[in-house]
Amino acid sequence: AGDFAAARSYHSQALALRRSQGDESGVAASLNNLAVVDIFEGNYASAEVLLVGCLVISQRLANQRSIAMAMLNLGIVQTYTGRYCAAEESYATAIATYRAIGDRHSLGGALGNLGDVLRYQGSLLRAQQMLQESLVILEEMSDPLGMAITQNSLGRLRLACHDAAQAADHFHTALTLAARFGDP
Repeated sequence: AGDFAAARSYHSQALALRRSQGDESGVAASLNNLAVVDIFEGNYASAEVLLVGCLVISQRLANQRSIAMAMLNLGIVQTYTGRYCAAEESYATAIATYRAIGDRHSLGGALGNLGDVLRYQGSLLRAQQMLQESLVILEEMSDPLGMAITQNSLGRLRLACHDAAQAADHFHTALTLAARFGDP
């Protein structure tokens, strides 16, 4: 639950301020932030337009972190709209960039997203590899909520492999980790 109207208002004001100051990096960040609000609200077409704008600016500035974040969020939009091949490419770009800049925490999340999209496509072995790598990184980063999300994804993967016992183990671990944060 979130106050998306307030978030949209805040990020819209930030965008206007950053534009008025000529802060291109800030404009890209605000476009990305507004796209995230759109994603949460299910406005995928609008989110995609904002992310493309963010990418254009970020590429011009050679801001690798901003490029990776925009590609990750673009992959989320593509996943939610059923464009799995495009999502796989977007996640792969984000992953390569996060590896290049040494952002292990974001890398862990992006690997999890790629693992999910690979599962949707039926590439179960590759999905397993991505999710396992994600889990190792998130454990190294001491990110229990990220670990819970990845454990849940591993549970769904085990169900796709018709392994209900292992799926149950992953789901139990996910619930245990998530409960520490009051996340149902």
